[in-house]
Amino acid sequence: MRLRREHRPASLTADGNGLVLVTDYNQGLVSWIKSLPVSDRKWNGTAWVIHPKHGPGVVNAVKQHMWETVTLPVVTQQVSGPQTGTLDVLYIGTCKEQPSGESVAFGWSGEAWSVIFPEAVLRSWFHIADNDPTFAESLYAVLAVERTANPEQIKKAYRMMSRQWHPDVCAEPDANEKFIRIGKAYDVLSDTNQRDKYDAGLALSATMEGNGYKRVTFRSPVRCGRITAEYLQKLSRKEVTKIVSWGDIKDGTGRVLVTSWRMGDKHFTERWIEANNE
Repeated sequence: MRLRREHRPASLTADGNGLVLVTDYNQGLVSWIKSLPVSDRKWNGTAWVIHPKHGPGVVNAVKQHMWETVTLPVVTQQVSGPQTGTLDVLYIGTCKEQPSGESVAFGWSGEAWSVIFPEAVLRSWFHIADNDPTFAESLYAVLAVERTANPEQIKKAYRMMSRQWHPDVCAEPDANEKFIRIGKAYDVLSDTNQRDKYDAGLALSATMEGNGYKRVTFRSPVRCGRITAEYLQKLSRKEVTKIVSWGDIKDGTGRVLVTSWRMGDKHFTERWIEANNE
């Protein structure tokens, strides 16, 4: 005989800087919670943790969807403004559009998916505009450099990208294809004559109508790194507002960390390679 699950009365308590909501599952309530900005709500495995500024909304949502009344507790908030710090981010996932309408990627740092990267912030750092059809798939985008990048910047970008995407160490499904494109991009952009011709072609393409550009799912060209960033601390996670610098993660012997996610695996893998392994 199937046992009926015992009803859990809804409860709303204060925990640190957040509100902890415990209820039975209700699709409407969950949908409302997920409509909040991703940095303002977090599922901890047993309950929802929600930013206190949404407290009155939580009380109303519980009453509307669960027909229960919860009391809004007093939360002593430690107001935290923008901070700047260096984060070792071991893996950055694909940007996904949230029910709230924002598109973000989560980064693994400190043994948890504790860093939030808005898509716009990643695009800004890697110079990949969302509204430029000629740049979206250009050779500059492949190396994640600006069109005005000088030869040294192009060479530096190539070295980082080729290390991270070398198919001998990277288990991403498209590693080989990506690595070949990185090499071709460097061959063209590091040669003055070829680059001039390529730039002329890009300029011509920009004047053509109906190029068929469509917005596609975005992911960071580099999956890990030692990142100095400006961020807001929210619910034990850091929401990055600006990337200041991005370098390789290195160990005491100078080896560089490469992380990748093999299809079918439940977690990413880490490999340390010599810095001159290109």
